[in-house]
Amino acid sequence: AAELGKKLSRGEILWEAYFGLGRCYELNEEYSDAVNYYKMAISVIDRIRSQITVDTYKSSFARNKQKVYESLIRLLFRLQKSGNSKDLREIFHVVESAKARAFLESLGESQVNIRERLTPELKEQEKTISNQISLAIRKLTGEELSGNQRMNLLQELKRAEDDYSLLLQKIRIEAPEVANMVAPVPCNLDQVQDQIIDNKTALIEYFLGEKESYIFFVTKREIWLHLLPGREEVWRSLKAYLKVLSSRPDGEFQGIKASRRLGKELLCPELWNIPDSIENLVIIPDGVLYYLPFETLILDMQKKKSSDCFLVSKYKISYSPSSSSLLFLTKETSMDYSKDLLALGNPAYTWNGKTNKKNVIPSEILKEVYQNEGFDLASLPYSEREVRGISKYFHKTKRDIYLNHKASEKTIKNIMLDSYQILHFACHAILDERFPFRSALVLSKEDSMEEDGFLQVSEIYNLRMASDLVILSACQTGKGRLEKGEGVLGLPRIFFYSGAKSVVSTLWKIDDKSTAIFMKHFYGFLSQGMNKAQSLRLAKLEMIKSKYSHPFYWAAFVLNGEYSSKVNFSSHN
Repeated sequence: AAELGKKLSRGEILWEAYFGLGRCYELNEEYSDAVNYYKMAISVIDRIRSQITVDTYKSSFARNKQKVYESLIRLLFRLQKSGNSKDLREIFHVVESAKARAFLESLGESQVNIRERLTPELKEQEKTISNQISLAIRKLTGEELSGNQRMNLLQELKRAEDDYSLLLQKIRIEAPEVANMVAPVPCNLDQVQDQIIDNKTALIEYFLGEKESYIFFVTKREIWLHLLPGREEVWRSLKAYLKVLSSRPDGEFQGIKASRRLGKELLCPELWNIPDSIENLVIIPDGVLYYLPFETLILDMQKKKSSDCFLVSKYKISYSPSSSSLLFLTKETSMDYSKDLLALGNPAYTWNGKTNKKNVIPSEILKEVYQNEGFDLASLPYSEREVRGISKYFHKTKRDIYLNHKASEKTIKNIMLDSYQILHFACHAILDERFPFRSALVLSKEDSMEEDGFLQVSEIYNLRMASDLVILSACQTGKGRLEKGEGVLGLPRIFFYSGAKSVVSTLWKIDDKSTAIFMKHFYGFLSQGMNKAQSLRLAKLEMIKSKYSHPFYWAAFVLNGEYSSKVNFSSHN
């Protein structure tokens, strides 16, 4: 099969054949040959991936390839334990090679502004397909549709969205800047210890496998590797706790016992005796661990008071899909922002109910489509208080605030977003795990045919920004479709692609009243010169001391990406 794959230049045959040979050699205890064939399989997989040009396609491509990385990691771990392997650095590099590769390659592509170089033909194709998507949505609002008619129309919408994905692929193929790019290479341990970690930082990286999982604990000078159970066992151990965290509380937090248990299960022994000099924890999750706010785990088994023993009480915590993508996002860039803040809040969600078929408004149509999927678009009055509260930390000439009807999709598309240091969205968000392109930030209802009020992933994909920080103060903005090896395909990922360095997002449906208070604390600490991770930590500690002490109110907010820089505030009022 391997010879045939090489002769026909068929990578999909070749990687499977090399993987099979690796398994055979491993079973025959010829470990050196097994390692070589597993590495050859990975090399072919990498080559195929680099030829795919759309992020969502790259992500799903990796779905059935993780078994190759897992087999190599498991064998190297076994050899390392028996003293036959060089060191842990090779295992770390394989783990990094398995994680968020599509995301890393997309970050590399994001440095090229492709849209500026589109031919008139491609621009017209993009417009045509966008109109097809709108038309399919309009048809879905037709009265007295049968079940079959609705199903056919949904399929029509899906085909139009697929056509849009294929067009993005074509655009990237025809863009020489992208075609000639060399895909970023996964980082090694030396780069992590030299360029990401300082003496006050530790990195914890997870790899969840089918049979067994692994946790790396890395400091400036040392690395440890420990074994964890397989991904299904981790999920069974975690799911009840996640439900307690994300459910609106009725009384005191009931998850203390589970938090202590999970702290013991998911955090390696070194963390129990970590030097006092460590202040920052960078978490690289995997699988279901993307949905866990590690801030809520408890290390000290002796303490009784939860607020004293949550991980957040001692450490600044941030997240990233991989060490390699974090290294990319932390590269120093010099930006001269003309404005400090762009904030949108309390969008006008007053739709008219039934659609007038003679004068169809896209916002009414798309709202019906989403509501049929079970999404609730109630008004968010406290989000206006949130935006007004945070705006006080910025000079009048350095902030732009859009509320109610002005908090619209048209506003976002007509602004030079790369002029702003911080983008803040206080609105509803819609998460569609089946169709990631339909996930959206919900802005004000549009009374025109131009926009529908739903800033969808496919539209954010085409925005250009250079923001140091994006705040997605909306429900479940940190969630999305979970892909093996890639992590969450959701809104933060697309904002990183569009140019953001850091994104604060949410893991569950948040309360708009407590969120207004939380954000005021967060921006207050930022304005005092605290860095992003410290400001988020201190805001959480303020909530713990208040009537909003339950983790439901504060643990949903997580920081992804670059974590250690400070926001530059112009002199405020």
